[in-house]
Amino acid sequence: MKKTCLLASLAILSTSAIAKDPQFVVAKAVADKPAVQRDSAIGYVLFRSDRQATLHLMKIASSEDQLVYDKMRATALAKEKKKYPAKLQSYRQSLATYEQLQKSGQGGKKPQQPVEPTEENFVFTPFGLLAGTSIGPAKRFSKAEGGASVYLQSLTPGTYRIYGPMMVIPNQGAMGACFCMGSVKFTVRAGEITDLGTQMLSGGMEPAHHGTAVDARLKDWPLHPADYRAVGKLPNYYGVKLDRINAIPGVISYRRDQIIDPQQKSAVASAGSM
Repeated sequence: MKKTCLLASLAILSTSAIAKDPQFVVAKAVADKPAVQRDSAIGYVLFRSDRQATLHLMKIASSEDQLVYDKMRATALAKEKKKYPAKLQSYRQSLATYEQLQKSGQGGKKPQQPVEPTEENFVFTPFGLLAGTSIGPAKRFSKAEGGASVYLQSLTPGTYRIYGPMMVIPNQGAMGACFCMGSVKFTVRAGEITDLGTQMLSGGMEPAHHGTAVDARLKDWPLHPADYRAVGKLPNYYGVKLDRINAIPGVISYRRDQIIDPQQKSAVASAGSM
């Protein structure tokens, strides 16, 4: 399976800068212990599989997230603009040296003129790469003979999309497949478990229903099936296998390469690259 670095061309933020920026998603696997405590301030997601599995979720920006993200981008753009005059001066000096070498018959590589950063051409880390979380394959909430697994993870409340059955390793790369050609979104509420259902062998999801069995340790927790809705296409940020989630009756279907929302009876627009 193809393995790549995390979009080096888009990594405008330095490691130190990212560490100081707000965390859009805080997530942690719930440990397999005899008793578990619920935190009413955070949300939870749960899914099952007949084997060890992986799932990567990306938060969809709320209006508050968008304001923070836009400020981060504006700050990074201002820094790049501030650096531009020095880069241009260095280029001109290198170009003059290159031209002198050419006149004397010597070789050399022509320097490349820097592009002045503008609002239109500035490439900044997409929101989804700053607001994702991978679940599995380790740290299972419960497991059974034959590999059957249940995953339970706490995370920041909000709206998420299933990016794919894949695992992202920070600063190293990713493995798996992305549902970039069609997927679903759902809501995670504070103090509640959102039941994503069961991951099938294909990597797609079979939604949970009211009455779906859950671990006895969670019997008193507020729990509801994921309110899935179709969402549009996203770029294959990690360079993994390209795929789309399976059709789910009443939630998402396809007309060739078009994503159809059966509830709206219409095609779904691309989600863009933010």
